[in-house]
Amino acid sequence: MEDIFETDENQFFIYHDNAIGNYQGTNNIYSVPESFIETQQKYIKKLEEENQKIINENRQLKTELAEIKKKK
Repeated sequence: MEDIFETDENQFFIYHDNAIGNYQGTNNIYSVPESFIETQQKYIKKLEEENQKIINENRQLKTELAEIKKKK
């Protein structure tokens, strides 16, 4: 995870603007830097890969356990 880590400092820009027109409440616009989105996408991809690896390992262990139980 260290290879995709970036500091969270100065990552969010939040604007609280009311749009022109007949709106009830406040129209909040949130701007997220593209570098932050890219970092999050890399992290999600890494988590998905790790999750798939664990799923495969779990299947293999279940298969091995079933074979051991058959031998008994």
